[in-house]
Amino acid sequence: MKYLHAFLLATAVVLGATIVRAEQPEKIEKTIDASIETRGETQKKSAKWQTEKERLKSRYYQLKDTLEATQVEVKHMQDVTARQVAYINRMQQRIIEMEKMRQNLVPYLEEVLNRMEEHMQSDLPFLTDERSARIKTLRQLIYDPELTMGEKLRRVFEGLRVEMDYGKSVETTKQEIVFEGQKLMVQVLRLGRTALLMQTLDENEVGIYHNGAWKPLAGKYKSEIKKAIEITQRRRPIEFVNLPVRGAANE
Repeated sequence: MKYLHAFLLATAVVLGATIVRAEQPEKIEKTIDASIETRGETQKKSAKWQTEKERLKSRYYQLKDTLEATQVEVKHMQDVTARQVAYINRMQQRIIEMEKMRQNLVPYLEEVLNRMEEHMQSDLPFLTDERSARIKTLRQLIYDPELTMGEKLRRVFEGLRVEMDYGKSVETTKQEIVFEGQKLMVQVLRLGRTALLMQTLDENEVGIYHNGAWKPLAGKYKSEIKKAIEITQRRRPIEFVNLPVRGAANE
């Protein structure tokens, strides 16, 4: 009986070992399959992560480039804005200065015209009506609200230039003067602002404007004054003439 139990136990062990040996390849195969499957999943995940990594890396550099470009653009816009602000400030300052000039312009131009008028009154008496009318017109213009500041300046300076040009021009005009107590129509020769000479229409008398009145000149000047008048009237070629100046009366 004792030997029977031992035999049965040995048989059971052998059968169990056989069963275990029979099941072990199947488990190994399943383990291998599971391992392969796990490795495959891991590789898929790794590949997916690598792709995602490259995408994120590319997106990072794209955003970095965009940020740098944006920073450059922002810097440029800041510079542009700063220049525009500076320009606006300059324009505002100019507007303030122009307003001050506008407020002071009319008084200044009035003073210029007053000086022009004073100079005309102390000057040789030539084109008196024309020059007085010009000053009167300019005085009206500077108070015209429809004219711009620039136009007012231009017109007044134009009048000044005309007055200046009188000093370097020569002309002959007919006008009525008082000569030795009589009103006479004569030829008046103007030599810039240096002298006013006259010759009667019959060419018998010549004179010079001196100390506020017409004074007779010596007969020796008749031919010279006649030549000078003919030259200014372009009836004679230009040549040297001997003419008196202020203070030469009665010589």
